[in-house]
Amino acid sequence: MYFSGGRQRRTMILLVIAGVTAVSAALIFAANNTKSLAVNGGNSSNSIHRFNGNHHAPFISLADYKPIYDSHNPNYVLVDVRPPGERAKSHIPGDIWVPLVDANYTGWQFLQKYKDKILVLYCNCPWAEAAYESAILEQHGWNDSKLRVLHEGLPGWVQAGYTTIPDQNVCAGSEYWPKACENYPHLQL
Repeated sequence: MYFSGGRQRRTMILLVIAGVTAVSAALIFAANNTKSLAVNGGNSSNSIHRFNGNHHAPFISLADYKPIYDSHNPNYVLVDVRPPGERAKSHIPGDIWVPLVDANYTGWQFLQKYKDKILVLYCNCPWAEAAYESAILEQHGWNDSKLRVLHEGLPGWVQAGYTTIPDQNVCAGSEYWPKACENYPHLQL
């Protein structure tokens, strides 16, 4: 498009400024409204990771984890960190539920009985909430040898065609999850 004259040039400059402003605003919004700030390092299974400035557990890929899951390896425990509304719709069979909102309160205490196991945390975003919960658990004594974050999360699990099931009684017996279940005391599908 050819612009001649001052008015057309000013219009073009204003459009460019508006575009740059919109992109800048989107980047600022994303930086302030996402839980993942940086992931540094090599491939997903051996990287050093940072989450909101805090170290979080290494990733484990779905390709690496699925054989462990299928073998029912007793040294691994799959942990859903999502909120009750998401868990009610679907979760991975055989997992346990420790919602992120309760992780720093009653969740880490509940997980003490699994401290000798490797916890594989998953969420729906596909990994940011799980990474955040791993950082919380590390503040309560866990280390990288006992924590993994499922890199593809539930979206990758579903995309691969693996089984999920609903949890119709997601907050039944929710004595461990007072924060997550305060708005879902009798959630029914």
